[in-house]
Amino acid sequence: MSIMLAIATGACGSGETPVDVSTNPLLEPFIGTWDATVLTIRSVADTSIVVDLLENGVSYITIFDSGNYQSTIAFGSAPFTEFGSLDIAAGVLTLRPTNGDPITREYEFASANIVRLDGPTDWDFNLDEVDDPALLFMEMERR
Repeated sequence: MSIMLAIATGACGSGETPVDVSTNPLLEPFIGTWDATVLTIRSVADTSIVVDLLENGVSYITIFDSGNYQSTIAFGSAPFTEFGSLDIAAGVLTLRPTNGDPITREYEFASANIVRLDGPTDWDFNLDEVDDPALLFMEMERR
């Protein structure tokens, strides 16, 4: 499972041409380091099942003016870091991890320093090693 967290601090290119502020002004409000303050995954099959990923973890992302990002999510002492590039259109952002499939999220700025993301994902709710359809919701605050 890849999450923009998901979503954090030096960057590697994805091999694609970066999208910078001069070619996409929608990137500018995202530049900086963002800490997840809410990160939940809700089961599509049973909406009463919600996993709070920040209960035992942290997540943050740094977005660079080159359009690249570094995202880190850590549970306990096991961090996972992802590098890639970011595409932004009105209301939709797409993370393109260097090693993985693109991840699309709808976004909305609650203020200049708070952004909310949501979209489909998968999660193994019953630990049977089979991912189930889910919905991710994340709120991030600029450092």
